[in-house]
Amino acid sequence: MVEREVFLSTLIWIFSLTIARSHERESLFKVLICKTCAISTAKAHAPISKALIMATLIGSGMKVSGARTVPFVNRILFPFGFPRLLEVLCAVCLLFVFRQLERQMSSRKFVAYVAVSQAATEALQYSLARTTGYRYQSGPYGIIFSLLVLFHFEVPVLSKFPVFEYDVVSDKSFIYMAALQLSVYSGFRSASVSCIATFVGLLLTSRSVGGFASSG
Repeated sequence: MVEREVFLSTLIWIFSLTIARSHERESLFKVLICKTCAISTAKAHAPISKALIMATLIGSGMKVSGARTVPFVNRILFPFGFPRLLEVLCAVCLLFVFRQLERQMSSRKFVAYVAVSQAATEALQYSLARTTGYRYQSGPYGIIFSLLVLFHFEVPVLSKFPVFEYDVVSDKSFIYMAALQLSVYSGFRSASVSCIATFVGLLLTSRSVGGFASSG
């Protein structure tokens, strides 16, 4: 299982780097390093994002080890748990990047967005399970993929890299690749809940329904 996770992850990330011509890779790495440094050295602390990352790590550790604590803690943390290492890595990396959204929106607005998106995704999952026999998929998919929608609309592209003479790869493409990998890893269940969460994110960010925005 571990070998398959490493193989899938390596294929996607190495392919994304090798499609750019050799003389362009240096600038690609510089952009990635600059974005990481900018995120990590920002003045805001993003406490909600840090709490989500910790909940994902602890919940995943509990799920993998089969550990149990008091029922109240289990009920809070187990929905944040992933059963596989690659899913945990992708989720934590995405949540780390999405900290910049909290800094743009303010923690109060960010936690409202996160709570509504996760609750709506859970409700739709439950309805789907009751009507079709769909098996519930654990993990904070509702949070991650609704934030991915917000990330797409609110965070600008800083740089693009030509691939076969076309500017189709940007610094945001690596985030989308990680999200794609997370969405397909558990097959139909992860793909379906990812689509549900993306739909919820589109509703929440829609201006026609008074959606969330990072400005204002």
